[in-house]
Amino acid sequence: LADACDRLADLLETLGRVEEAEPARRRALGVRAALAGSRPEDREAREVLAGCGERLARNLSGRGRAAQAAEIRGIALEQRAALAAADPDDAGALLRYPDRLNDLAWLLAAPPSPEGRDPGRAVALAEQAVRVDPRRKTYWNTLGAAYLAAGEPGLAAAALRRSLRLGPDESGFDDVLLAPALL
Repeated sequence: LADACDRLADLLETLGRVEEAEPARRRALGVRAALAGSRPEDREAREVLAGCGERLARNLSGRGRAAQAAEIRGIALEQRAALAAADPDDAGALLRYPDRLNDLAWLLAAPPSPEGRDPGRAVALAEQAVRVDPRRKTYWNTLGAAYLAAGEPGLAAAALRRSLRLGPDESGFDDVLLAPALL
């Protein structure tokens, strides 16, 4: 049932019918949560639950429902954390966890709608991602955005400069965020 609901949601989103996809994705998430809850040792069930939650969060975020997206991303992040903690030798799980920390931090620092903004939580998550892997340019960029959203321009500038030292600013995000941090 969960797979069928996920596939239906994928199809509806592909067709541009994203609002119609939400109920199917929520149904899939509910079934997957029940399965993961009944079999906590089943890593695959947790992985699939996390992915389903991340897809629902993207749907919600893309439609300006940042607060709901952040809540769902938090649920998915809990699954990613549990997976990474359960098997420290699983390189994929260890990489996905800070990536999802970073995704949630960005959503809270720069949401598509003001109601989803939570700069304090964004800073905490971005700092955690940077601690896990300080070599990732995007994590420093997100940390800079979070500091800027939290009203800490000096810390934002330092994080963004670190991002620039780690590699070229191909997206332009470092430069766009650095300008207001320096004002």
